[in-house]
Amino acid sequence: MKANPTPVKFPHVPAATRCACCGIELKRGGYLVPVIGAVGPVCREKFGPLAQAIELLEGRETASVPADARHATGALVARLRALGVAVSTDGGTYRITTLTRNAAEVTKSYRKRREEFVQGLQIASGFYGVDAQAARAAQVAA
Repeated sequence: MKANPTPVKFPHVPAATRCACCGIELKRGGYLVPVIGAVGPVCREKFGPLAQAIELLEGRETASVPADARHATGALVARLRALGVAVSTDGGTYRITTLTRNAAEVTKSYRKRREEFVQGLQIASGFYGVDAQAARAAQVAA
């Protein structure tokens, strides 16, 4: 299975000196992965699904989660929290705040759980995709 089903472009950080994932020296800088930090070019491919999950949830109002997507969204939040990513719902909005463990531990845990994480993300994304939103709008209009 490909680690990153859809490419994610991470911003380049020229000043980064060490990969937050594997610790190698970064001679040409790194790439900024949300909540993890700067990683090298090889490690950045691993974190596409994590970045997509954060992008899917960050700023989304909890009340706007469709009823049929609540279970998948809750499972995605639970997976993020199990990895060590703090997810807050204060004020009725999902916020990805920080790590509850150090980045090295999170990346080690993520390596072990990446496949199940990708599957959960694909399920949750299906509820928020353009086709799913169009189907809901058609149901409301009917």
